[in-house]
Amino acid sequence: MLLHDLFSTQAAQPRGDAKALLGMKDRLATSTLSALLERGFLATDSAYGLVRFAVPRHALRFYLPALWPEAEADSDLLNGDD
Repeated sequence: MLLHDLFSTQAAQPRGDAKALLGMKDRLATSTLSALLERGFLATDSAYGLVRFAVPRHALRFYLPALWPEAEADSDLLNGDD
């Protein structure tokens, strides 16, 4: 629900509101938020700043196949393909 909400509104939200949208206990919501930030699905300008929707480069090939050849090239390098 959090990613959908941030994507559809295109607005940044305070971390507390983002954790509430996850509908989890505080500790689990904090770890989930951290994991989403680490993997690039959320972005922030500071450690305690607002969070916003982001699209990590490694996900572009799944979201928009064949649109970004750089994403495919990165994937090929990671997989050891030539």
